[in-house]
Amino acid sequence: MQLAILQVEAKQALRKRVKLLSMIRNSIDSYGHLGEYIISCQEKNGAIAWEPRSKIDPWDHVESAMGLDILGYEDNSKKAYEWLIDSQEKDGSWFSEYKDGEVINFR
Repeated sequence: MQLAILQVEAKQALRKRVKLLSMIRNSIDSYGHLGEYIISCQEKNGAIAWEPRSKIDPWDHVESAMGLDILGYEDNSKKAYEWLIDSQEKDGSWFSEYKDGEVINFR
């Protein structure tokens, strides 16, 4: 009798988990347009600008790369992280702003 009760409870828990995962997936899918916009801001070298063809700052760049990760755009996020590695200074820092592959703010 207890085994039958446990099996029913396990099935109910599994149904709840499947429903929750489906809800999460649908939620992420509904934000796909944001990932596409971030990609429209990404340069060929992987840098992600504030908006298409504008300045890049490392802080917002990382936030955008993480957004791409969460939304499933792994190739684009990897390229963004590679840009971050390539643009890092020897002391571990970054310049505050870049545009078109050049540093535009040295602070």
